[in-house]
Amino acid sequence: MENDDAENPNRQTASNLSSSTSKIKTNEEAAKTAEPNKKAKKQKKRSLWQHWKSASRAKQIKWSAEGLIVITGILILGVYIWGNLQTKWHFEAEHRPRVVFSRPPELLGTITCNVTDKRIDVHSGKIRFWFKNIRNGDAIGVFMVPPMFKLVTERKIGIARIDKFIPSITDESCKVRPNPKGSVFPLNAGQGISVDAEQVAEAIISDPSDPPFAPNERFHLDVLDCIYYLDEAGDPHGTCATYSFIMPNGQNVFSCADSPLTGSLELKFGGYCEN
Repeated sequence: MENDDAENPNRQTASNLSSSTSKIKTNEEAAKTAEPNKKAKKQKKRSLWQHWKSASRAKQIKWSAEGLIVITGILILGVYIWGNLQTKWHFEAEHRPRVVFSRPPELLGTITCNVTDKRIDVHSGKIRFWFKNIRNGDAIGVFMVPPMFKLVTERKIGIARIDKFIPSITDESCKVRPNPKGSVFPLNAGQGISVDAEQVAEAIISDPSDPPFAPNERFHLDVLDCIYYLDEAGDPHGTCATYSFIMPNGQNVFSCADSPLTGSLELKFGGYCEN
């Protein structure tokens, strides 16, 4: 028993040495195997360039010409695809409807306004609007939203929501399609139509803490309107415009003390969008 116990450590030691030797050999073999692989990878990385350098001048010229032909073919294909896309877009643009305000609106009555300490009221008679489809496609589901007045004081009066002018017509105005509140009608290619809007009113009411309005306050008056429609594919479109009220003397500023007022409407720069 003692001899067996004495022999066991020797056996374990021999076994451990054998295992260590095996691992060393395995590591050495792996290292030897890895070295050719690394060399092969380096050769692969450099082989293309070496292949080019070792080729004759005639082969280099041949390869260059073939590469140039491939690149030229890709460029020609790209130009062809781009040209087809442009043709498609141009065709769609020409054959979709485009409804615009064909002329400025006409005031069929006068504009009246009244100023008190805490309130400003502006009213108009009927306003006639003209629309026309100037493209080759037919428009369907056409409707006009009720026009709006936007009253802007000539001077700062100390009321932030009035003094800080915010444009009412932006690109987003033409992208939305509100629910129609009036009649809906088609507008064929090249067709024009006029629509009369009923009386338009605007009221500015100040808060109790706001300073009072002056009786001789002077104003600019803008008239805003939008028309919305669908093309034959059902895609929505819109056109919105802003018009400034101009008096017969050419002035665009007035006082309610001069009411009732007559004049015309002119397209305002920057107050227009189409989609």
